[in-house]
Amino acid sequence: MIKDKKTIADSSAKGENKPVVVRSPLSLKEIRSNSYLLAHGLHDGRMLSVSHYDNDISLHEDYKPIIFFNESTTGEYLKDCEGVPLTEEIILKLRRQQTKDFEPIEFSRREPGERQIEFQYWSNWINEDYKLHLCPSYDTNWNDGKPQKSNEIKFWFCWLCGGNRFVSLKTIRGDNTLRYVHQLQNILYMLTGCDLVLR
Repeated sequence: MIKDKKTIADSSAKGENKPVVVRSPLSLKEIRSNSYLLAHGLHDGRMLSVSHYDNDISLHEDYKPIIFFNESTTGEYLKDCEGVPLTEEIILKLRRQQTKDFEPIEFSRREPGERQIEFQYWSNWINEDYKLHLCPSYDTNWNDGKPQKSNEIKFWFCWLCGGNRFVSLKTIRGDNTLRYVHQLQNILYMLTGCDLVLR
């Protein structure tokens, strides 16, 4: 939680306000410019997009790096940020801008088909060969010893689909499940070189 680089360096040097440090599950490897994160501390849990980070500020290692955002001049410690849960509402608001070669990428909801039990989300074509396919997986609650499907989505299965082929994202990122918006942003960036943004 900082105002600017100088404020951090000054308060750190004076030994002021040393809270207990709890490491964030986020790592710098998984966030990049325009990743959406929830910024706690001075931003009160607002969803913001990353501008850049600074790992060179003269702070104790437990407080680095500092994440800066496009929507604010105030930064946050990485430990005070977390991923934005991937929800149906957000999936429908994500969009990649149109390029000279492709239409904008956006997702649409499809109701369950003949052999499906859950609704699904499909993108339009992300390149000449593939669309993205997202399908929810729910938690199971136990009621009187009987399993009941929760209304809460635990994670999303994600595949690349082209023609009659479904390609697991395990071949790309080691896992085909998504929980956070920045994970979906990273996949699209890896496949197309373009950012997904909220409209």
